[in-house]
Amino acid sequence: MEKQNALNVPEPSKKLWYISWMIPPSQGGSSYITHQLAKNFESQEIVVLGGSRKLFQGSKFYDGVLYHYFFTELNWKGHGDRFFFLPRLLLFPIFVLNLFKLAKTEKPVAILTSFPDAFFLFASWLVARFFKIKLFSYFHNTYVDNRHGFSKWIAEKIQAKVFSDSSLIFVMSDGMKDYYKLQYPEYAQKIATLPHTFDVYPKDPESKVNFKSAPPFRLILIGTFNNSNIEATGRLLKLLSKHRDTYLVDIFTSTNKNILKLKWGLDLDALVINHRGFVKQENVNALFENYDVCLLTHGFTGEYTEVEYQTIFPTRTIPLLLSGKPILAHSPLNSFLTNFIQKFDCAELVTEPSELSLLNGLLRVTEDSARKHQLILNAKVAAHSFYGPTVVRNLKKLLGLAT
Repeated sequence: MEKQNALNVPEPSKKLWYISWMIPPSQGGSSYITHQLAKNFESQEIVVLGGSRKLFQGSKFYDGVLYHYFFTELNWKGHGDRFFFLPRLLLFPIFVLNLFKLAKTEKPVAILTSFPDAFFLFASWLVARFFKIKLFSYFHNTYVDNRHGFSKWIAEKIQAKVFSDSSLIFVMSDGMKDYYKLQYPEYAQKIATLPHTFDVYPKDPESKVNFKSAPPFRLILIGTFNNSNIEATGRLLKLLSKHRDTYLVDIFTSTNKNILKLKWGLDLDALVINHRGFVKQENVNALFENYDVCLLTHGFTGEYTEVEYQTIFPTRTIPLLLSGKPILAHSPLNSFLTNFIQKFDCAELVTEPSELSLLNGLLRVTEDSARKHQLILNAKVAAHSFYGPTVVRNLKKLLGLAT
């Protein structure tokens, strides 16, 4: 007879803990990645642990996945984390103590911990080390390679411990894997790709094709906007604002409209760009029916290091590949995202940071029906490698959890 927990979920002999900073219903790329991966496990195989701004949120199911919430987040409505950095550190020992108590009760057989948050990465390492639990790390972004000064010194200490004790070090793209193997040759044999995933194919993209032959063309831009893409996004939106009779743009994002204006200098009202707010992960696919072209932006420059811009692989890429609509991608020539797009020819790619190049790309992706059709077919092929059931089946073997 299987043991039942408080939420009436049978506890198997092999349970994976997936520890991730951002988890649903929080918004953002890491939350999306975590949930899509977790959904492809059976509910009794995995428990996801993550952060919350609420003191006593406890444990609950979200879209079929069991989540444990811990009070670790200090910010103002999801913004301004850097101003609460020192007070947040005071929560660290409490968080670790709670993890220890839970680990003693649940006895997970393995821990998969994801970065981008050192708070969770280091806590996961402590728990795995103390209880001698097999540790697997999953880097959505580079860590040491995107730090400077004292922050880099701290990052080197934490990353070295995590790298050393990880049975496998997962990264989210083949490009990032190649970079890590060159940068950290002593760990090359245990670096592997764990791509972002999706769990269900939407309706066949070919059945959605209804090419509009004349303007105005409706364009959609989704995702979070920050240093990873804001410079390219701004250039694209400024161009589109000059062609309002031809292109109508809607943005669906968790990034507040005032933040875009005050922090990033994007006045959407002045640009006549529609800010539609945040859409839940499970509702994203339905959005694309109403649009002619999807937009994908990747930063050329900004506050991140050069290698970070090379290795970023935007989470929004996957739903765009599945959208059944042609994609216009604005991405620098030396990035792994550009390499991926070139490999599959799955988006109309603009690698020059100029408005003229962008305008020419827009003309191709809106006026050339043959090109649009080919891009949609190629995107469907490119999406195969992200199919969740296949990814998780291979992941279970690597984690030693396959039955």
